Amino acid sequence: MTGVNDERSLLDRIRERRASLSTAQAQVAEFILENEADAAFMSAGELAVRAGVSEATAIRFAQDLGYAGYPEFREAVQRLLKETLTPVVKLSRTAAHSGEGLLRRTVDVDIEILNKVRSEMSESAFEDAVQIVVTARRVHILALGISHSIASFLDYRFSQSSIAVNRVTQSGRAFFEELGRVDSDDAVVAAGFYRCADEILVGVEYAREQGAKVVAITDSVLSSLGRRADVVLPAKRGPVEMLNSLAVPMAVANALAVGAAMRRNAPTAERLEGVELLFDRYLAYCGSRKASRRLYRNNRGGGTDI
Repeated sequence: MTGVNDERSLLDRIRERRASLSTAQAQVAEFILENEADAAFMSAGELAVRAGVSEATAIRFAQDLGYAGYPEFREAVQRLLKETLTPVVKLSRTAAHSGEGLLRRTVDVDIEILNKVRSEMSESAFEDAVQIVVTARRVHILALGISHSIASFLDYRFSQSSIAVNRVTQSGRAFFEELGRVDSDDAVVAAGFYRCADEILVGVEYAREQGAKVVAITDSVLSSLGRRADVVLPAKRGPVEMLNSLAVPMAVANALAVGAAMRRNAPTAERLEGVELLFDRYLAYCGSRKASRRLYRNNRGGGTDI
């Protein structure tokens, strides 16, 4: 077996061989390079269907790379995702591929994935996700690491729509103490990507055991998180071997929040109107304090602490 212990990246080796591959095998290579996180969990048959080739072609592709069979190749892709691609490695590869066009490349990658999301996301799945959120007694938002910002954003937006939220973003025991509040009338929105934290996976399984519905914002329906959810909103973050942004997951999260707000139009409008009235009260209060300060300065006296 050759190539398995090669220190070079598996993805780099696929790129190097791409030009010499047959048309069918080149299709397999292109799919893997564009969908690494998906390919890591696909069978040879599933990969073949997605790449538009025969299952035999997918198996030969793995063997031509030096693996005894497709299962061994898939394990190598999984190891790549879980172990090899540390933040330091991803940073160096991002720099190597970007050159002087870092800004343009970064934006172009996000635009490309956003266009895929727009064309490929199921409208029915999105509507199901919105329905789960707006009918829940409370929505528990699970996110760790960089996905913490998605949880903060959804917490803010859902709260504007008078949706009760429990944000679960602390790791370790604190994570499970918060999650222990989930019951069958609740919903869970979980955000996690190709190296999804074990706490998130265990938490989602627990929530479903309690009868709660789970919406996942993740790479794919085939990801470790996607396979555990009731509804998946696919939101890739970009090439897995490089540092990538949260632009696409944030866009999906924003759509979910807007959808929930539209379904809860009256409560949302009532709450926002209340916020405006409260802010007007604050401005009036500040105005009266400023007038008092001016009076104090003009009189140069008085013992009141203003």
